[in-house]
Amino acid sequence: MKTVYNILFFACCTFLVSCIGQKGHESEKEHRHSTDEDSAHEEHALGGEKHDSDEIIFTKECAKAAGLKVETVVAGDFREGIKTSGQVLAAQGDDETLVAKSSGVLKITATSLVEGAQVSGGKTLFSITSGSMSDGDVTNKSRIEYEAAVREYNRAADLAKDQLITQSELNELKLRMDVAKEALKYGKSATAASTTVSAPFNGFVKQLLVKNGEFVTAGQSLAVITKNKRLQLRADVSEKYYSHLEHITGANFRLTGSSVSYSIESLGGRLVSYGRSTASDVCFVPVIFEFNNVGNSIVAGSFCDVYMLGLHRSNVISVPIEAITEDQGLYYVFVQVDDEGYRKQEVEIGETDGLRREITRGLTAGDKVVVKGAVQVKLAGMSGTIPAHSHEH
Repeated sequence: MKTVYNILFFACCTFLVSCIGQKGHESEKEHRHSTDEDSAHEEHALGGEKHDSDEIIFTKECAKAAGLKVETVVAGDFREGIKTSGQVLAAQGDDETLVAKSSGVLKITATSLVEGAQVSGGKTLFSITSGSMSDGDVTNKSRIEYEAAVREYNRAADLAKDQLITQSELNELKLRMDVAKEALKYGKSATAASTTVSAPFNGFVKQLLVKNGEFVTAGQSLAVITKNKRLQLRADVSEKYYSHLEHITGANFRLTGSSVSYSIESLGGRLVSYGRSTASDVCFVPVIFEFNNVGNSIVAGSFCDVYMLGLHRSNVISVPIEAITEDQGLYYVFVQVDDEGYRKQEVEIGETDGLRREITRGLTAGDKVVVKGAVQVKLAGMSGTIPAHSHEH
């Protein structure tokens, strides 16, 4: 039995030694393979690809995360823009002011009637009660005044037959009777309790001019209701550009404090008119555009920068404004040289239409320019480091 144990022990030791030897052999092969790869990389670095010193490496993963967008430069049509200031206004006919039909205490009958609230055409928004006022019901007062005017006129007519009063006095009494009759006719539709005011169409409350329980007089403005479907852009142009106005066909504009630009044409808009003279106290000519109110990003009353578009020029190289960066008074764009390589290119700029900028020097047709994400590429270039990168030029 002891002999059997010795044989088994010897076999186990032999197996373990064999495994350790094999493992050591594999480790040695891996080490040699790793050393060979390092040598290959070193040889490639010494005798292979070289990066330009001004090249910026921006990997595909970084480009995707930054939303990088590249545009191929082409020479095409360009419209010069006249820059000025302007304001977005509600279009004519898009608003209607509701007025009180009689005097009395106002009650807001519509639920949650606040500025911006949506209203339906024909829906009652206000009621005006006058019967409980100390002056009495306005309709009853109008009827009493009319009846008194009729009696006085009839009496005067009899006197006029005997020439006891002049025709002029009779005409004055008739006028008083007619005025009282119209006043009664105006308020006849109202009961002694109240009159109502309804929304004229489907729309929104642009302005609420009264408060619940307030006393209002006949003809007083209560609220402004807007359809909010069309807007106007009023641009005030210096008189020195008056001769250019006949060539204006469109405009681009950007709301104050916003980086988003809009095109009148893309909003279904058009030029409505422009002034033929200036006011006595200003030196600006008004130019009016009208466009569709798309979405909720443009609010009537907002001020904006406007670029009015005039004559076309052909064979002009231009890029989106967002593609241009500025550094110490010089302007640059970033040109893509391959899938992950970019070059900082100095350019000279010309006119702008508010969306694009003319490039007078520095770019040629066929160049691929970063038009979105240029700031991220600029920051990558400022880091001063070039990550590991492999490609062929």
